Amino acid sequence: MSPAATPVAFAGLGLMGRPMGFHLLSKGHPLRVYNRTAAKTLGFAEKGAAVCATPAEAAKGSKIVFLCVGDGPDVEHVILGKDGIAETAAPGTLVVDHSTISPRPRSSSARS
Repeated sequence: MSPAATPVAFAGLGLMGRPMGFHLLSKGHPLRVYNRTAAKTLGFAEKGAAVCATPAEAAKGSKIVFLCVGDGPDVEHVILGKDGIAETAAPGTLVVDHSTISPRPRSSSARS
């Protein structure tokens, strides 16, 4: 599948996510971006990305959704929360989490 035929979304445009998003754009992928701090989306629209108001809006129509957010609760909220990716992602959508967080939930039962 060519890059132009693979619509992707990216949520989390911080230190790691921002350059990743720009690399996807430079390779020709149609890109939809979301960041809770809107200022971090600056520059994306000028390069051809669609800036979205919610993770759900970014995920709609995307084949792959990349995620690079701060911690476990943020990952859970962006995917499963109100206006999250799960609300609009089609069956078979690939969600790739690049967040540098623990794979364990932050509950007392998960601590070792």
